[in-house]
Amino acid sequence: WLLISSRSLFFLPVGRSAGTLLGCVTLVLSRSISAEAAYSSIDGNTIVLLFGMMIILRYLEQDGYLDHLSSLLLRRCSSPRFFLIRVCFVAALLSVFFTNDNVCLFLTPLVIKSCLDHNLPLGPFLIAISTSANVGSSCSPIGNPQNI
Repeated sequence: WLLISSRSLFFLPVGRSAGTLLGCVTLVLSRSISAEAAYSSIDGNTIVLLFGMMIILRYLEQDGYLDHLSSLLLRRCSSPRFFLIRVCFVAALLSVFFTNDNVCLFLTPLVIKSCLDHNLPLGPFLIAISTSANVGSSCSPIGNPQNI
């Protein structure tokens, strides 16, 4: 936790992913958790699902489909506030029917592109995606597998 929150060591910058991996290795090496328990906590189906979603998103981006969706998302938005409300609504609605992880993976590049094209700050829109997807996913067992 300390590595992830500080994001650096005095001699080596450490990102979140590297900090998480280093923490896991430290737990196994210090025998706080067995290697078998660490391996069994990895859900291969989830990893494959997220990896597949990332591949699909990459192909959609290359084909220009994200540009089309970005223009649909921005259509008739007279201000950044309306765009933010639309992002919240779309994320929450999609999360009712799809897992919130997939909704976040799908909407993030779309919203980043829209924000960069219109010189909008990324922070509020990305936070809106994650919070709205979590709110929407709590409405159905499909949206959040932990509800089952």
